[in-house]
Amino acid sequence: MSKFKSIAYLLLGITGCYAMLAIFIKFLADTTVSVNQALDVATNLTRYDGLSGFILSVPWLLYFAPAIIGIVWLIVILKRQSV
Repeated sequence: MSKFKSIAYLLLGITGCYAMLAIFIKFLADTTVSVNQALDVATNLTRYDGLSGFILSVPWLLYFAPAIIGIVWLIVILKRQSV
């Protein structure tokens, strides 16, 4: 497969990932809020500074994952020898 076709498929995949993330982010955010509240009740989260904030920020950190994976994969595609 040519590099141009590979890059086009990569961009299509990243766009699809972001579309799915946009659809499911509300569910993920609600789930992390529920987990945060359950952990706060089960254990005293105030003992661990920043843990509650990190748990609540995980869904928003997921927005970086497709871009980082896409950049790494793009480098792999571009460094690959043409056949």
